[in-house]
Amino acid sequence: LQNDPDGKLFQTGLKQNVVLVSTSTLLATLKTVTYIWSQENQRKNVQKIVDEGTNLYDKFVGFVKDLEKLGAQLNTAQRTYDDAWNKLKSGRGNLVKRADNLRKLGVTPSKKLDENLVEEAREEIE
Repeated sequence: LQNDPDGKLFQTGLKQNVVLVSTSTLLATLKTVTYIWSQENQRKNVQKIVDEGTNLYDKFVGFVKDLEKLGAQLNTAQRTYDDAWNKLKSGRGNLVKRADNLRKLGVTPSKKLDENLVEEAREEIE
């Protein structure tokens, strides 16, 4: 380098990704390279965190939508159950009362309705 006053040797080395160092600049150059590699690794980790965060958020949004859908389906199922239960034991023409009336008229079934259910159905219409 001392015999290259215009710096062509140094410039030629840089163009080919070669840095010329001496004993006095070697340690500083190695620390600089280590720091640059460290920064590059951190940049890659940040990108991975961003990618994972994006995927996690998207998955979370899908999960919330599924829960909302499930809630709506449960509400529908509850309304359907309530409607069926009301037909069974509520109002003048409820099924429990009609079935019990058939038994009172002489039908001899092999099974018997729960007496509490029959009582509830009678109380509903009174």
